[in-house]
Amino acid sequence: MQKPDRRRMRRKARRVILQALYESDVAGHPVEECLGHVLEDTDLDQENVAFVTRMSKEVASAQRALDETIQRFAPSWPVAQLPSLDRNILRLAIHELTSAKETPPKVAINEAVVLAKLFGSEGSPRFVNGVLGSVMTALEEQKGEANPFPRQEVDGADSPTTRPKPRGRAPRGRTR
Repeated sequence: MQKPDRRRMRRKARRVILQALYESDVAGHPVEECLGHVLEDTDLDQENVAFVTRMSKEVASAQRALDETIQRFAPSWPVAQLPSLDRNILRLAIHELTSAKETPPKVAINEAVVLAKLFGSEGSPRFVNGVLGSVMTALEEQKGEANPFPRQEVDGADSPTTRPKPRGRAPRGRTR
């Protein structure tokens, strides 16, 4: 178990990563350039600066694959149309779930939801949690496979996004 101060610093490091990814995404600057700006104003220790630098570069270099994963688990939302903050929170968290072995999966999801609450819109935390929950379920189901995210064709009738939503209990009418 991490010390409270270590957890607090790691959460701060994720904020810095999100800032760098967001700036790179919105302004189109290379992530390395954005890291220079955001790291200037932090009081992170050497370990967390290394974490920020490594994770930011890894997420940026895996962006295409991460976006494909987002698209697979949020098919109703084209990745380009997602709010930039949500998109980058998902990229970071999916990378942590699939590649960063030092972060337990539940921690990665929780930290992403916290970032969505802090910086996203009202519906961001729920959206982020739903997408990451689906990714986590897929990872657990496909454990041991070489590629945990193979391309699959989804039949419209079986797709979770096209399944009719339950309407709750039908109103009770009078019977004679």
